[in-house]
Amino acid sequence: GILNLCESTLKDVFENKDALNCSVEKVLDVPFHAKDLWYSWTTIRSRCILDNFCQTFGDKVSGSILSSSEEDDGTNTLIKPEALWELRRGTRITDNELQNALHIAQNWSNSANEKLFSKYDICA
Repeated sequence: GILNLCESTLKDVFENKDALNCSVEKVLDVPFHAKDLWYSWTTIRSRCILDNFCQTFGDKVSGSILSSSEEDDGTNTLIKPEALWELRRGTRITDNELQNALHIAQNWSNSANEKLFSKYDICA
């Protein structure tokens, strides 16, 4: 998984860590739950993708594409099914959900700065 990849890469990069005057530590007490971060990130991402799509192609084009039925997998458009899913997800995100996701992201940033980056220069 990603943890093993990070650990092996850091071992390779910092094999001679004494010469670099640094240390590598495993942080087990992470200041935030992964589930909350995932919710926040995916919510903000979907809404941003939708907003950018609407700004780029206009509300008329966006509305006709997004109003097609959920069963339409996008084969009748030039949009990949994954992108269509992301856009449709963005339409279902309420302003309150977006504000909650932004609040979580801000709390994570503050917590990471206070608990991680006050001690560590790099986190992987």
